[in-house]
Amino acid sequence: MKRSSYFFLILIVIVLGIGYWVIKPTETQEFTYEKPDIQVSFDIAKVTKIEIEKNKEYIRFEKIKDRWKIIDPINAYADDEAMFRLMEGLAKFKLVGIASSNPQKQAMYEVDDKGINVTVTSEGGAPTALIVGKVGATSGQAYIRPVSSGSVYLAQGLVPSLVGRSINEWRQRTVVRMEPRMMKMITVRSYGGKTVYKRDDKKWVSGGAVVPARLMKPAVDQLSNLRAEGFVDTVAFLSTSVALHVELMADELIRLDFYQNPNAGNQYLLKSSTDQKLFAVNKSAVSDILKLAGGAEPELTEDQYVEAEPTASGTGELADDSYKPSASEQNSDISPEAQKVLQSILKQSRGTATTSQEGLPNATGIEDKGELTVYTVKKGETVASIAQKYNVTSEQLMKWNILKPGDALKPGMEVYVYVFGR
Repeated sequence: MKRSSYFFLILIVIVLGIGYWVIKPTETQEFTYEKPDIQVSFDIAKVTKIEIEKNKEYIRFEKIKDRWKIIDPINAYADDEAMFRLMEGLAKFKLVGIASSNPQKQAMYEVDDKGINVTVTSEGGAPTALIVGKVGATSGQAYIRPVSSGSVYLAQGLVPSLVGRSINEWRQRTVVRMEPRMMKMITVRSYGGKTVYKRDDKKWVSGGAVVPARLMKPAVDQLSNLRAEGFVDTVAFLSTSVALHVELMADELIRLDFYQNPNAGNQYLLKSSTDQKLFAVNKSAVSDILKLAGGAEPELTEDQYVEAEPTASGTGELADDSYKPSASEQNSDISPEAQKVLQSILKQSRGTATTSQEGLPNATGIEDKGELTVYTVKKGETVASIAQKYNVTSEQLMKWNILKPGDALKPGMEVYVYVFGR
């Protein structure tokens, strides 16, 4: 090759290198950022209120009795895993550097009216208001502008996907969350058939025979962390029979009724005794639970399902659940104190936290030390007479069976009783 050709190729490489450097996106030139002139951090143990505004839609959260609730525009518990990730982001929040001090570039970083406004209030402190803009080149980073500042910063911890969820994505999706070891008995009914599984020490027994772990463990795992895809904010009348009925006995009773969803063949509509909402659950999420019942499920025709008008609390649409994190994972980037706060968020919906009933007396005693049995109610028997028979309190019997004051027992009805010292 001629010398002139080599010179020409070298010249092209130099020109391309200079051109790339000139047009290289600002967000990839992190090493050029100046050190931030301010610092913003959050002690998540003291955060009591969070307000988020996106596209003129406003959501307000408040921490009430250690539980995060949505206060506006609806009144509902916030999803534990979504709040876990949000609080994790606040715990990790840090300004990395100044991206621009030019107000005219705010639109380029989407920290103007296109951004997501996040206001965090802590105990004894003034609210901290930030605008979360476009994502940075590095995972977990985004461009942020404090409302009180004209400068744009690259920050880690808060990103648009974390704070920009819809109201349906913020609502509680956890139906059941508990340690598998807390389960004492599982009763499964499906299309006329009934099977009872009882924990015997470290084994599960049904009909006097030990149930193989390969059948029982996957079902118990699904029941211990059952989450919905979404929910239906309607008053629904399901004229068909229940496709799958599960009674889960731990410290107290949880009843789960699964109905076929004629509008989505891959979903069940789930009614839980612990919540007034009608959940939408993917069938794959309960496939191992269904195996405990055995048999195939019949098809449901549209004339077997009647749905009323949507209630004022919602649109009647199912919300997609695109967020499926591993919420129990630990993060070494935050302090041990913050870790404790994060784990407490998940513990709020673990075990009996998801099964509390308003107006139901708190039972006393050590239920998990007794032997769990199923008693069939006879004619003339009451809560008080059955409680006396087994030497337990009426309050305990009511809690175990999700009964409220004034509820009548009918002959043939089955109730759960923990038997002590017998």
